[in-house]
Amino acid sequence: MESNNQEGRILLAIEAINKDQKLSIRKAAKLYNILCTKIQRRMDGTTPCIESRANNHNLTKLEEEVLIQLVSNMQAKYGIVDSDFYNFDETGFMMGIICLGIVVTSAERNGRSKAIQPGN
Repeated sequence: MESNNQEGRILLAIEAINKDQKLSIRKAAKLYNILCTKIQRRMDGTTPCIESRANNHNLTKLEEEVLIQLVSNMQAKYGIVDSDFYNFDETGFMMGIICLGIVVTSAERNGRSKAIQPGN
Protein backbone atom coordinates (compact mmCIF):
# COMPACT_ATOMS: atom_id res chain seq x y z
CA MET A 1 0.00 0.00 0.00
CA GLU A 2 2.85 2.36 0.84
CA SER A 3 4.43 1.86 -2.59
CA ASN A 4 1.16 2.83 -4.33
CA ASN A 5 0.97 5.95 -2.19
CA GLN A 6 4.58 6.83 -2.96
CA GLU A 7 4.08 6.11 -6.67
CA GLY A 8 1.14 8.50 -6.70
CA ARG A 9 3.19 11.21 -5.01
CA ILE A 10 6.01 10.73 -7.54
CA LEU A 11 3.57 11.15 -10.43
CA LEU A 12 2.05 14.24 -8.81
CA ALA A 13 5.51 15.75 -8.28
CA ILE A 14 6.48 15.14 -11.93
CA GLU A 15 3.21 16.64 -13.11
CA ALA A 16 3.76 19.71 -10.90
CA ILE A 17 7.31 20.14 -12.24
CA ASN A 18 6.08 19.89 -15.83
CA LYS A 19 3.32 22.47 -15.23
CA ASP A 20 5.42 24.95 -13.26
CA GLN A 21 8.86 25.44 -14.83
CA LYS A 22 10.01 27.45 -11.78
CA LEU A 23 9.47 24.46 -9.47
CA SER A 24 12.73 22.57 -9.06
CA ILE A 25 13.03 18.84 -8.49
CA ARG A 26 14.43 19.48 -5.02
CA LYS A 27 11.47 21.70 -4.05
CA ALA A 28 8.96 19.22 -5.48
CA ALA A 29 10.64 16.40 -3.58
CA LYS A 30 10.36 18.32 -0.34
CA LEU A 31 6.77 19.35 -1.11
CA TYR A 32 5.64 15.77 -1.87
CA ASN A 33 7.92 14.10 0.70
CA ILE A 34 9.90 12.02 -1.83
CA LEU A 35 13.61 11.60 -2.46
CA CYS A 36 14.73 13.89 -5.27
CA THR A 37 16.71 11.03 -6.84
CA LYS A 38 13.46 9.08 -7.31
CA ILE A 39 11.88 11.97 -9.17
CA GLN A 40 15.02 12.54 -11.25
CA ARG A 41 15.29 8.87 -12.24
CA ARG A 42 11.62 8.70 -13.15
CA MET A 43 11.92 11.84 -15.27
CA ASP A 44 14.95 10.25 -16.99
CA GLY A 45 12.74 7.33 -18.02
CA THR A 46 13.53 4.64 -15.44
CA THR A 47 10.58 2.30 -14.93
CA PRO A 48 9.33 1.77 -11.37
CA CYS A 49 10.27 -1.49 -9.63
CA ILE A 50 6.61 -2.48 -9.44
CA GLU A 51 6.28 -2.44 -13.22
CA SER A 52 9.67 -3.91 -14.09
CA ARG A 53 10.20 -7.67 -14.24
CA ALA A 54 13.26 -9.22 -12.60
CA ASN A 55 15.87 -10.83 -14.84
CA ASN A 56 16.02 -14.06 -12.84
CA HIS A 57 12.61 -15.40 -13.95
CA ASN A 58 12.76 -18.86 -15.52
CA LEU A 59 9.57 -18.36 -17.53
CA THR A 60 8.39 -15.45 -19.61
CA LYS A 61 5.13 -13.75 -18.68
CA LEU A 62 3.34 -15.54 -21.55
CA GLU A 63 4.73 -18.94 -20.48
CA GLU A 64 3.52 -18.32 -16.92
CA GLU A 65 0.03 -17.48 -18.15
CA VAL A 66 -0.08 -20.60 -20.35
CA LEU A 67 1.08 -22.77 -17.44
CA ILE A 68 -1.55 -21.31 -15.12
CA GLN A 69 -4.22 -21.91 -17.76
CA LEU A 70 -3.01 -25.51 -18.19
CA VAL A 71 -3.23 -26.18 -14.45
CA SER A 72 -6.69 -24.60 -14.30
CA ASN A 73 -7.86 -26.77 -17.21
CA MET A 74 -6.50 -29.93 -15.53
CA GLN A 75 -8.25 -28.98 -12.29
CA ALA A 76 -11.55 -28.61 -14.11
CA LYS A 77 -11.11 -31.74 -16.24
CA TYR A 78 -10.23 -34.10 -13.39
CA GLY A 79 -12.21 -32.43 -10.59
CA ILE A 80 -9.18 -31.52 -8.48
CA VAL A 81 -10.01 -29.16 -5.62
CA ASP A 82 -7.63 -26.49 -4.32
CA SER A 83 -7.19 -28.31 -1.00
CA ASP A 84 -5.49 -31.17 -2.88
CA PHE A 85 -2.59 -28.87 -3.81
CA TYR A 86 0.27 -28.41 -1.37
CA ASN A 87 3.85 -27.20 -1.43
CA PHE A 88 6.00 -29.79 -3.20
CA ASP A 89 9.13 -27.73 -2.50
CA GLU A 90 9.04 -28.70 1.16
CA THR A 91 7.61 -32.21 1.01
CA GLY A 92 8.90 -33.42 -2.36
CA PHE A 93 7.27 -36.15 -4.38
CA MET A 94 8.18 -39.38 -6.16
CA MET A 95 6.50 -40.61 -9.31
CA GLY A 96 5.03 -44.11 -9.13
CA ILE A 97 5.46 -44.49 -5.36
CA ILE A 98 2.22 -45.47 -3.67
CA CYS A 99 3.31 -46.30 -0.09
CA LEU A 100 3.82 -43.68 2.62
CA GLY A 101 7.21 -44.90 3.87
CA ILE A 102 10.59 -44.58 2.19
CA VAL A 103 13.61 -46.77 2.94
CA VAL A 104 16.96 -45.03 2.73
CA THR A 105 20.18 -47.04 2.79
CA SER A 106 23.63 -46.97 1.25
CA ALA A 107 25.35 -49.78 -0.65
CA GLU A 108 28.25 -49.95 1.85
CA ARG A 109 26.04 -50.17 4.92
CA ASN A 110 25.43 -53.38 6.86
CA GLY A 111 22.50 -53.88 9.21
CA ARG A 112 18.93 -52.64 9.34
CA SER A 113 17.73 -49.88 7.08
CA LYS A 114 16.08 -46.77 8.49
CA ALA A 115 12.50 -46.05 7.47
CA ILE A 116 11.98 -42.34 6.93
CA GLN A 117 8.55 -40.72 6.86
CA PRO A 118 7.84 -38.06 4.24
CA GLY A 119 8.51 -34.58 5.64
CA ASN A 120 11.34 -35.66 7.98
